[in-house]
Amino acid sequence: MARIKRKELKRNELAETFGRTVDYVSHHRRGAIEAVGAAAAVLVLAAGFILFRGWREHQAGKELSAALEILEAPLSTDPGAAAAFRKFSTAADREREATKHLREAAAKGGTVVNGRPGVPAHQLLRMRSSSGD
Repeated sequence: MARIKRKELKRNELAETFGRTVDYVSHHRRGAIEAVGAAAAVLVLAAGFILFRGWREHQAGKELSAALEILEAPLSTDPGAAAAFRKFSTAADREREATKHLREAAAKGGTVVNGRPGVPAHQLLRMRSSSGD
């Protein structure tokens, strides 16, 4: 078993490392400031990118919701259409309006469709038609 000397017990490695770091930074102040500035710039750019993507995803979700609401709207010839807030005269008009919103959503990026992330919104009509709705 090795014996620890009193001098080794009094030694504080954390304080020594901190002291060496402060000494290095004081001698290389300009480089340290540039490095911190560059790191801050990278963080700001990354945060801005993430916020922008989130905003675009939110806008695409709103457009997709509008398209789904339109697709669920009744035709004016349906029996329960009198009480509906929004109704369409033909199915083609309803599809055309929904397609406009789906294209807007697709232009803003991928959205979640039927629980699958990353599916472009313009594929909703294809998925809808293939499911037999």
